[in-house]
Amino acid sequence: MNFTKAILIIYILATLFNCSASMFEKTPPELLNKDFEYIFNLDSLSKEQAFSRGKLWIAESYNSAESVITFEDLETGTVKGTAIGSALTEVDYFERSFKYSLSIYCKDNKTKLVFSNVQTFDYKGVTGLSISAMTHYRAIKSYFDDLANNYSAFMMDDNVDDW
Repeated sequence: MNFTKAILIIYILATLFNCSASMFEKTPPELLNKDFEYIFNLDSLSKEQAFSRGKLWIAESYNSAESVITFEDLETGTVKGTAIGSALTEVDYFERSFKYSLSIYCKDNKTKLVFSNVQTFDYKGVTGLSISAMTHYRAIKSYFDDLANNYSAFMMDDNVDDW
């Protein structure tokens, strides 16, 4: 019985050590200042159509375009905004929040979606995600990858304008 307890204690300590080591792994400097950019070819959309759909995507994805969009200019095909996101980390399984900027750049047949300025956002006493911790960086990147996939599907959906 004592041998089983000793093995269990060693296992728990090893697991905690591995978790704590990965929790404090720092994000490499070359990733810290890099924006999350996604470029999409939209063969069937003009700049104006892409601009309009991009704004509609923001409205539907964030529930309110007015609370997100801080700048828009059809002439340059630019939409900018700020938002709050949340993600689960792979180590502690707490949902943590972060603030970020988003930009959409449109031109004929192409659009670029950019997420930048990621900042920790503390919410209800829980510390938010900090991009300087690698586990948090991976959670943030996964969140942005999911948003980019959603954006791409929305932009390429021929049924968006049909009702």
